[in-house]
Amino acid sequence: AAAHLLQVATWYQERGDDTSAKFTLGRLISKHPGSSAAVEALAIFEKNKWPLPGAAKRLKSDQAADQEAGNSPAQTESPTEPTP
Repeated sequence: AAAHLLQVATWYQERGDDTSAKFTLGRLISKHPGSSAAVEALAIFEKNKWPLPGAAKRLKSDQAADQEAGNSPAQTESPTEPTP
């Protein structure tokens, strides 16, 4: 599901619909915060210099804390919320 949201956001962005791309990426980050797709979504926000939504800010701060603690991304890959 996370990979699909990333694909949809990329599709919107390729067509110049940045508003829909940002919305979709924000949903991806909030629904799948521990996924590799969420990490890619954060990179897209940063690359385009878009302001991060609330969920993305939390994810980014969590990643920074993990790096300081010496944890690799693979160790933090599990989602923090149960998925349906």
